[in-house]
Amino acid sequence: MRNTFLNTSLFLIYIVTLLLYWTNLVPDLKDGLAIYVVSSVTLGVMGLAFYVEAAVERKFSWEDLIILGVFTLILLGHTYYTSTISLQALNILAVGYLYVVYPKVSIHTRWVYVAVFWGFILMSVCYIPEIRESIEKQTDEYAGFLAIFDSPNSVGTLGLIALASYFLLKEGRDQRPFRWLIAFLLIFLVILASHQRAALLMLLVWMLVYILIRMGMKRSWIYLSFLAILAIAGAYVIQTELSTNEELFGGYELFGKEASTRGRSEQISLALSSYDITAWGEGRGVVNEYIIDDTNYGVHNAFVITLLEYGYLLFAFYIFFLYWLFRKAKPVAAAFLLGYHVILFVESENFFSNHLLTFLAFSVVLIGGNDDEVETDIPEATDDAQTCTQEE
Repeated sequence: MRNTFLNTSLFLIYIVTLLLYWTNLVPDLKDGLAIYVVSSVTLGVMGLAFYVEAAVERKFSWEDLIILGVFTLILLGHTYYTSTISLQALNILAVGYLYVVYPKVSIHTRWVYVAVFWGFILMSVCYIPEIRESIEKQTDEYAGFLAIFDSPNSVGTLGLIALASYFLLKEGRDQRPFRWLIAFLLIFLVILASHQRAALLMLLVWMLVYILIRMGMKRSWIYLSFLAILAIAGAYVIQTELSTNEELFGGYELFGKEASTRGRSEQISLALSSYDITAWGEGRGVVNEYIIDDTNYGVHNAFVITLLEYGYLLFAFYIFFLYWLFRKAKPVAAAFLLGYHVILFVESENFFSNHLLTFLAFSVVLIGGNDDEVETDIPEATDDAQTCTQEE
């Protein structure tokens, strides 16, 4: 019980530091590196506490150790053969380790869901005029609700995390329809106010994957289909480098943004034509720095940037590792996990980044896989509905 309270408190403190880091709610705390240092220290203390609990109670399996061992060996090779420095490699390994250890520790997951969900609702209610202004402006300028955050991506992703907490609470059998309806509509308005098209696309993919899981479709087929669709989409983006916006979408606009793939496809094509795909990669940040110097923007595709900077060995490992997490997670968390990679498909993050925004998203997902109040979903079960019936 004492470990559970400590773990939950550390995680909630970490969430608060992230919120302060991403927003301008308390501008003075963002000056210098103060809030970043506090957040990093909290993350380190939390990780140590989680490791002690998992080690003392012998919660690590041989499967866990093998996966972490393979990850470590490939990462050592990547560090030796590229310009990635040891400290960067250690950060990457720490994030991979936390992905493994999160579902094994004792946390009051309901406290986390309630804090994330209602905290986001309260903040949104306090800024209703700004939300309306952001929606009405139909522009990506930092005005209205967007002015409160460090970027539109933060707004959209935080809204999706709050929505994930909402559905995890719903699966926990907290049935209050009217309250949930109001909250759902408010979060949806915030996602609209973010002007982040990828967030809307993720929402659609997330719901589709969730429906397929609940219908009893094998997760291996869902995962392979997801990868195939992303591969086809990636090939299409690369081939449309010289296409105009009108040829692709007839000049369609959403949130005042041109729905064109031209700029991002040019970045991807430039990266692929300038660097070879190797076993160990070019090193962390090498490709993106070159592309930024040429186009002023990094490569907006995590799959491409990971493949080029980290090599096909780490890329292949991550594809397996993602499936390993996906098949173990609860239905909502599993669907969220795949849906979040839609955002990574059009953003400049890489798979092994310790970027705070990405890490919190995965944290909510993995905690969702360790919630006793949520109905059990057996990995690779052919019929989730049958599993639920057997429990009852």
